[in-house]
Amino acid sequence: MKQMRAIFYFLFFIIQNILKIPTDSLLHIQDEPIVKKTTQFLENIKVIFPKIHLSSIFKEELLYLMYSANHLGDSYIHFLEKPTHSSTFTYRYEAELTQLFTKNKCSRNNSYYFQDSVTKLIETQLATENYQPQIKILVVTKLDNLQKRSLLQKLNNLPFQLLLTEQTEENVDLILSDFYLNNQSTPTFYWNSLPLENDWTNLIETLQNFEKQKIETY
Repeated sequence: MKQMRAIFYFLFFIIQNILKIPTDSLLHIQDEPIVKKTTQFLENIKVIFPKIHLSSIFKEELLYLMYSANHLGDSYIHFLEKPTHSSTFTYRYEAELTQLFTKNKCSRNNSYYFQDSVTKLIETQLATENYQPQIKILVVTKLDNLQKRSLLQKLNNLPFQLLLTEQTEENVDLILSDFYLNNQSTPTFYWNSLPLENDWTNLIETLQNFEKQKIETY
């Protein structure tokens, strides 16, 4: 994060030098209107996302974006953006984000880069706090329909964001099977047809490892 911010400031100095914009307003936080506007934006974020705990880094980055949007113009913010990443957060919180930007009179047509950058800041903060990546599981079992429905219900009640399927598909994270499968390149978890307590414990540990890996590569 410190290295990324250093790059941001380096790019800012280049743009600032071209446009002859003073740096004191940003670096010493003396631009009172921007500070007030940033404070109001933070308050609105807390209203829209009441459970979010905004870090000091988040506040610094938001102040930086507010300053850039007001003094450099939206067309320059794309120089300061973080690398893009695929995420389900924009879709998951689309209504809340729309409400936030509408409340702050941020039109996507007029402030695309600013809105996109703030969205990424919020996504990062939410991910740090409570992100649960989706884990796609192929369930292969010899259980009868009634037993299988009971098994699937128990799996869905686990404290993970699981997507269960019984059809062979691509991009499956884990195969859960109660009998041996040949020639499997996908990670496979074998357990009893009627799982014992130890089976559930081991499965939960496996799913926790999957979550950790996905969060670290998010």
